[in-house]
Amino acid sequence: MSLINFQKNGIEFRVEISGRINDILNQQELPLTFVVQDWLSGDTIYKAELVSGWWATFENSSFKNFSIFTKSGILLKELIFDPNKDAGDIEEFFNLWIKTRPRTKGLVLGAGSGRWGEWVLPVVQNNCFAVLVEGDPHNQEILKKTHKNRKNVKIENSVVSTSDGKVDFWIAPDIEGAESHMVSSLNKSIVEKFLPDKKIESITVESLSINSIIDKYFNDDLDWIRIDVEGSDYDVIMAIRPEVLSRLKMLVYENMNISTDHVSEINNKLRDHGFGKFLDFGIDTVCIRE
Repeated sequence: MSLINFQKNGIEFRVEISGRINDILNQQELPLTFVVQDWLSGDTIYKAELVSGWWATFENSSFKNFSIFTKSGILLKELIFDPNKDAGDIEEFFNLWIKTRPRTKGLVLGAGSGRWGEWVLPVVQNNCFAVLVEGDPHNQEILKKTHKNRKNVKIENSVVSTSDGKVDFWIAPDIEGAESHMVSSLNKSIVEKFLPDKKIESITVESLSINSIIDKYFNDDLDWIRIDVEGSDYDVIMAIRPEVLSRLKMLVYENMNISTDHVSEINNKLRDHGFGKFLDFGIDTVCIRE
């Protein structure tokens, strides 16, 4: 093992510090600091102190930079995210699809903090127009900070449901070291599944149906939809008006919180409206019109 070792193992990024680091560094430069930064803004989203023989881990998702600093701020090692080569399979697929269909218009339901996801790079590179929808108030603030000044973006601060009106929205609690709320949902059990030892609370908010959002921002020019609404994907997709589905070129949804029967129902409905390719990328399914 090298003195400072970076490893990506599945869903985990790990940094390890060899005990031999003491042979090189003066004691006043210890402890070292492991820093995770957002690739877009440079904001620090996680920090941990490390001494020789210690290690730290962080979620291994794209769009993050990893660095090791001495106590006085000297950079010892870094791994900078390169969006053109370090993205995962679904990010690469989505980026290539958009690049070969320039200026498409899309809708992202459940945009989160706006700092990761397969749709981020095409938006940042101004290769498409996108409406970003997010219901979690904490994530909304980060989303606005990241994307509000982009001319190719509109932000809708709303919970997405099957109809307009007030709903109870379950919010993941703040977790030390986490920049954003990773799970918020209309379904309490979904949040509890990911955070079984945390106290889950709800807020009452105004929601918009997917059809209301489409009517608000699009005429007949919506090309693609990305849906990541933590367990409500099936209900939202089944509520989309037939004329909208018949015009869509691509729809992406998260399949991990949906039963296999519901996945089959979704895909069959899309087949009835001209979709012919269904590609699974881990927890996500990409549906493409033939």
